[in-house]
Amino acid sequence: MKTLFRRTLHILLLLVVLSFPLMAQQVDAGGADLLRSKIEQLENADITSKSKTVQDIYKQTLARLYRECLANLNGDVADLRKIQAAAQSDPQGDIASQIAKLTNEMNVTAEKLKTLQGDDAQTAASANGSMQTSDGMTTVATPVPTRPDNDSLRSSFLKNETLHSTSSLIQAGALSALSSTVPANAPASTPPAEGSITLCGQIKPASLVDLWAQVESNRELLEALTSKLGIDALENAKHSSVPNDCLHKDQKARVGLLAGDQKDAVVIVLQQLLREMDSNPKLEGSTLPPGSRDRIKRQILLLNGYIGNAIVHIKKDGDDKSLTALADKDGNYKIDVSSGIYTVSTEADNDNTTRTVNVNGGTSVRLDIPIEDRPVSLLTRAFVGYEQSGAAAAKHQQNYFFDLFISKSFPIKQKIDPDFGERLKTWVDFRFGSVPQAGEATLGEFSSGFATQVSALKVKDVARVFEFLGGLEYRLSGNAGLLPSFDRQTKQKFSMSFIAGAGVTTPTDPLESISTFKVTPGAPGLPPQAVGKDFVSFIQSDRDRFFRQYYVGLRMQTFFFNLFNMPLQRFPTQLDIAVGQNEFVTGGGLKGPVVRIDGFVPLPYDRLKFINLFGTAMMRPGRAVTGIPLVLQPAPDGTVVPGANVALIALPQPNRDYYRVGFGIDLMSLIQKWGQKK
Repeated sequence: MKTLFRRTLHILLLLVVLSFPLMAQQVDAGGADLLRSKIEQLENADITSKSKTVQDIYKQTLARLYRECLANLNGDVADLRKIQAAAQSDPQGDIASQIAKLTNEMNVTAEKLKTLQGDDAQTAASANGSMQTSDGMTTVATPVPTRPDNDSLRSSFLKNETLHSTSSLIQAGALSALSSTVPANAPASTPPAEGSITLCGQIKPASLVDLWAQVESNRELLEALTSKLGIDALENAKHSSVPNDCLHKDQKARVGLLAGDQKDAVVIVLQQLLREMDSNPKLEGSTLPPGSRDRIKRQILLLNGYIGNAIVHIKKDGDDKSLTALADKDGNYKIDVSSGIYTVSTEADNDNTTRTVNVNGGTSVRLDIPIEDRPVSLLTRAFVGYEQSGAAAAKHQQNYFFDLFISKSFPIKQKIDPDFGERLKTWVDFRFGSVPQAGEATLGEFSSGFATQVSALKVKDVARVFEFLGGLEYRLSGNAGLLPSFDRQTKQKFSMSFIAGAGVTTPTDPLESISTFKVTPGAPGLPPQAVGKDFVSFIQSDRDRFFRQYYVGLRMQTFFFNLFNMPLQRFPTQLDIAVGQNEFVTGGGLKGPVVRIDGFVPLPYDRLKFINLFGTAMMRPGRAVTGIPLVLQPAPDGTVVPGANVALIALPQPNRDYYRVGFGIDLMSLIQKWGQKK
């Protein structure tokens, strides 16, 4: 029994001993794989056409990676030998096979290092401790360096691949997101085909260009960034690897050009700028404008996830076909074209920013595209539509309407949110309603001939009723996360604001709304003035003042962005819920609260973005009053009003809930359609 216990204890101890090197080897595998991947990447790079200085940098970097790889392999072999000794047996030969495999890899790597160092004996001697024999021959020793621990190795490797890349690998002329300055030593590239001209450029966020101009204009801030990052980091953040001549012709080459390196360099500068703002909060508001912190965070988000790999559209005048080029991770594009006038745009901002260039002669032309990523400062909608309106339990009517809504920043110094703009804004809404329409057209006829029907409206009938409402809007909150829309081709962000507004509604001409009926004695609700008369006419009361209204409440908006997180030039979905007073729906006087719900919804489909839905409801809280309505027969045609046998009764302004719903289309689109028909 004791013998069995001792054997079991020995086995458990053996397993514990075996577990430590196995765990260490598993952790180290990640660092070894990173080294192998980087070595393979550098070994496959073509540096034959590059300068001697650049080739030396390549060799030094590759030699360092070889030595780190040898250290890792040497440690792995040592761990496996410990496991083999502790196990005292290897029946399947797995450990021995792995040791042989790693030893072979060590020999191959050591041979590569010898070959690399043999190209530069002086570098090899200083780096690896060369020895000179008695016969004068130099022998290069290739010692296997001491294996560093995995954490320090990974830390050194990651540090070298991120921050240090601005002074070694990114020195290859990494792509710029800030400036198109030609680097002093950019890599050579293949010239265009004979007879063609290279057109190149870069997609640039406009806000980033502005920020860099502000940084460069402040000497103290520029010196602080330089002292923390070094001059190389800032210089590489300014330069583009695609220079003004697009070809790098007759320029010294750089090493290690990889797509995304320049973007990483710019991100490092922006992150350091945020740290400078943390240590000196006065930078925001003095050196940099209010809201710069949020703007820089959004710029980092754009660079890391949205700017790169966008399609650039190049269209030649007179040619229906469009050429396309794919921007790299840093926003650079390049394409060979023939002579002609070209219009260049990009899907990064839904082709809103277009630039025209005359490609005529030479070997290349550079044209950058500064896409507008800043929030829309002036939100305007101008629509013409058709609506149905009416009061509760009353006859409704249909008419055309024209709507103009303008939202503009309040003229004071404000912090600008990178998604929603200024916090305090002013807004006005002008609305014109036409005379009532018969509304007998079918839905198919109406939808297909809307432009024709609007154009047939007489000018004198356009503005029968005018409504004005305006005030202030103060944004309370907003979310910065992109949410999908119905069509999956646009993204959405939401905000909520406090609003306060006031306005007026013009009364209609009383003579336009006379209704005459035949008097039926004993009819429920018959006015006393109609007793003994043959006919009764109802006419709207005369009024010498506009109907006044005012409200306070909340405004919820949905702002639209494209898939690249760029704001679309489209009016947001808007829902107002407000409480106030309105003489138009409370019998002509300011009495009792009125709840106003007003909504505007542009269809969330890009092909139907010109179609918009409107809806308004004005309701009085309280208990409803019910009863039997007055029912009378219409008077025969030719009844003269006024007359001795006609009772004329003035109707007060309705004291009822009110609604209107309709749809509208963009006014400019309608005018363009009229022009096409002519």
